[in-house]
Amino acid sequence: MIKPGDFLKHSEMKQLILIAGLFLVSITTQGQKWQHTFGYPGTSEDSRELIEHYDHGYIVTSCQSSGTQGHGWLVKTDINGNMLWDIEIGINPDIVIPAKTLFDEEGNIYIFGLLKQNLPMEYPLVVKLDACGELLWCRLLALEGYEFGFATDAIILDNGDLLSLVFLTDPDYKKMVFLFRMSSDGDLIWIKEYASLENHPYYGTRIGQSIKMLGDLIVITGYTYSPYPNSPNPYHVYQRPMFIGIDENFEEKWIVEFGINDSLLGRAETVVPINDTLFMGVGRYRFINENGNMDKKAWLMFFNHQGEQVGYKILDDDQFGPEVLETCLFEVEQIERDKYLLSAGYLNSEIDDYNKGEFVADTAGNVYNYTIRENTSGGGGI
Repeated sequence: MIKPGDFLKHSEMKQLILIAGLFLVSITTQGQKWQHTFGYPGTSEDSRELIEHYDHGYIVTSCQSSGTQGHGWLVKTDINGNMLWDIEIGINPDIVIPAKTLFDEEGNIYIFGLLKQNLPMEYPLVVKLDACGELLWCRLLALEGYEFGFATDAIILDNGDLLSLVFLTDPDYKKMVFLFRMSSDGDLIWIKEYASLENHPYYGTRIGQSIKMLGDLIVITGYTYSPYPNSPNPYHVYQRPMFIGIDENFEEKWIVEFGINDSLLGRAETVVPINDTLFMGVGRYRFINENGNMDKKAWLMFFNHQGEQVGYKILDDDQFGPEVLETCLFEVEQIERDKYLLSAGYLNSEIDDYNKGEFVADTAGNVYNYTIRENTSGGGGI
């Protein structure tokens, strides 16, 4: 059982030790750049997310581990990236892995993720802190009979309610994609399932990666496993990007199973609006290369507000430097007109591993520049 006194613990503010966990922010409006690295002796930090807080400082959510024990870790900084305070989230054996951080108009902080408790049981979780990092409440997002799940993303609705995208699965693996709606006090309002087997009987595993409010639509981005159209074996399934359109009544309106008619495989991570009726999803295209090995390329996917696929761009390795052997995309943000900043993972031949970084591209698939961040790892995915 989670006890509030055990769940959060303020770390003592001693000398800052520069170890793992690169924290890099460019403040474009002021032309200012700075870099800070956070950590403590004998610990390892795995950065998860960085957001700008209500006071223009920053919140960094990550996981911190020492030996076999780990927990969530939240760092609050000022506008220049100097640490103001940090909090451990989930003390062994109640391990918390954060996935999404939001804040409301009062600066209250909401952390969505995964609670590992009495393994192998793992549950989706949301925690609310005040602007100073003090615990207000925590809630498990659980259903009776479900013993495994996690929260992947969340948004705050206009009235202040929380809408969390959750993966939960029953023993028969029939239900997987859910939205939990809660009040800002943590009271459950409703739970709805999407991409159900009742409506899509040949779907295999379904995962929702992100949720965005795009005008009068909510779009869940992720991936599903499904057969080829008219396949003689409908139970032989393949990974494909999935976009779920949800109307103003939170009902499923359509699903774009991207690339199915073109025999394209891969997964999507998130989506951004191009205009009022056209959206761009980003992710990775997966294929077998000429050497017979699995390969990945950055993938731009275009579809409209009616749930119709309208085109795509797959970015070739030769659009980057000779050291880039694979690419995949995670986040996207419009920076000017038809140019977008994309966070990426690169298979870097110089170290034979994945580095993270970013690049700028337009919707035609032109790459204007790219950066590989040294001393970062991860991002290959599946």
